[in-house]
Amino acid sequence: MEEKVMSTLISLLIPIVAFLIYCNSLEGEFVFDDNFAVVNNGDVQLTTPLSHLWYHDFWGQDITQPDSHKSYRPITVLSFRLNNYLHGMKSYGFHVGNVILHSIVSWLVYWIVRIIRLDEGDRNENQGAFSFNESIALISGFLFATHPIHTEAVSGIVGRAELICGLFYLLGILCYRFSIKYSAKREKSIFYLVTCFVCLILATLSKETGYTAVGVLFIYEILMKSRNLKAVRISFLALFAFIYIYLRKMVTVSFTLNNYRHLENPIAFETVFWRRALSMAHLHFCYAWGLIYPVNMSADWSYDAIPLIQEITDPRNIFSALFYLILGAAGIYSMVLSFYGDSSAKQIFWLLVFGVLTFLPASNIFFYVGTMLAERLLYLPSIPYCILLAWILVSIFTRLFPPQIITIDKKTGAQTVTKVEA
Repeated sequence: MEEKVMSTLISLLIPIVAFLIYCNSLEGEFVFDDNFAVVNNGDVQLTTPLSHLWYHDFWGQDITQPDSHKSYRPITVLSFRLNNYLHGMKSYGFHVGNVILHSIVSWLVYWIVRIIRLDEGDRNENQGAFSFNESIALISGFLFATHPIHTEAVSGIVGRAELICGLFYLLGILCYRFSIKYSAKREKSIFYLVTCFVCLILATLSKETGYTAVGVLFIYEILMKSRNLKAVRISFLALFAFIYIYLRKMVTVSFTLNNYRHLENPIAFETVFWRRALSMAHLHFCYAWGLIYPVNMSADWSYDAIPLIQEITDPRNIFSALFYLILGAAGIYSMVLSFYGDSSAKQIFWLLVFGVLTFLPASNIFFYVGTMLAERLLYLPSIPYCILLAWILVSIFTRLFPPQIITIDKKTGAQTVTKVEA
């Protein structure tokens, strides 16, 4: 118990560090897409009725029109409108809102690791100063709070869509976990399930990526041992999926963007299939590499910043193939071990699914998006990455320096040192 209290107190440093890291962005002005989504958006400028938020896209246009961007994010636009109402069009207040949101999400990453478990046991709960799980939780939170790939999402005002979506996304996962935890108490379990539903709706109305929570939670449910109310929870996920698709179709008419330009996403205009596929694969590698080695970052990767692959002999294809090979091998290996009840494999497999599903909307696989590459789109996928990286680091450390338990004989005063295997 003392360990968990100490871990919680230390975790309070996570949002503080996150805020300090990005406080240098508070003096920033409106730049790039901020001008279209905030400064020139009538829904933000209070020149349109509040009800119009539900019929307009992220940029303030009628979402049913053919030239609409089709990005339906009324909760994010509402937050911009609230900023304007409170302090006018001063960019400082908008930036403060973004940094605070990132600080909260960073702290929630810590709680995700603390609370989300795919087995009911508390492995290594009494090892050393902190348990295996507590250590991963703290490191995950600090990694997420300070990862450079979040610069665009936090420092750019339009990146708030990622931040609010991430906030409600993680709250939804936590509520779903509590629904499972209290499944023996039907009323309490249903309460958390309904709360989860509300959080997922808010996440999806902040950024479309929120919809991927259906798949993330479904895999989590399948991997869990709990059987109480399992059918109810799966039915809830199916209901959420149906309701969102139905309402989105009713409001927006069309789901996908049809007026993207060659300047923004050249892949969409490549007519040769294999060139388009190889270029897309290389783009996926670039996203992954951005998480691993976040240098030479940019807020604008449009046009030919990343040249399309024109030849099969292009050496960049090797990196794409290696990326898919490693990801596929890790996924298959952890999935097979999961079926044999390996709790660590379950955690890893779920995190891989979490990362892949949250990245799919930006992958250009099922539909083209209005940008070649955008670092802000890695905000949600970076959560499982930071957790996996923390898991690897803690695993290596505990093997190199196994924690010790010192016991003292009250009669003789003799000390016994026992090494605990991780």
